[in-house]
Amino acid sequence: MSFRLRVAQSHMRHDLTPSHWSHVGLLTNGVASETVVEVPLDPEQGFDFPTPRNGRQDTPLRRFRSAAEFPNIAVFSLPLGADDVRAAVDRFEKTRPTLDALRFVLQWLGFLWGVSGAGNPLHENVGIPSAIMLEFVTASLRFDLTPGLETRASCPEAIWQSAKWWEGYYTRSREVRLTGSYTLQHVIDWPVRGRRPRQPD
Repeated sequence: MSFRLRVAQSHMRHDLTPSHWSHVGLLTNGVASETVVEVPLDPEQGFDFPTPRNGRQDTPLRRFRSAAEFPNIAVFSLPLGADDVRAAVDRFEKTRPTLDALRFVLQWLGFLWGVSGAGNPLHENVGIPSAIMLEFVTASLRFDLTPGLETRASCPEAIWQSAKWWEGYYTRSREVRLTGSYTLQHVIDWPVRGRRPRQPD
């Protein structure tokens, strides 16, 4: 599923190569967080009954500790208060009448499982559910995580590109800088004829 998610985001990149990223989550207590807030497509303990929480789950952070299973990791620090973020996550759970994350989960599962006739949801401006949740949370706190992109079309690659290329925008509009760190240990490289294999970007 991670591979298909990375390939699905190829058209978000200038060279149409697969993304380095397949998922995004939120640490609501910063470095002290023990859980990741997400709308998962492959929840470790299953979906249970996701309706009352709009698909939101709190996953133990330890799930992501395996470098073999999660070779690429990026962490960004957002200039938002932890209490405000937690309140916005609670509001997200109640937004199903206007932002039904479960509809996006079903569309993505159809694509990821290869259901007949299920195309890439990003081609229909249907974002990856956890990225949509993160966009909702930051937008409700007046922070534009992916300038120029509609909330419902967001994905990990769009967040990565914004963090990488829009630093000047954040500095001018909010007088803040996005800070973070990342490691890329796995790159899907499909060389194009006549071109040398690309370096990770």
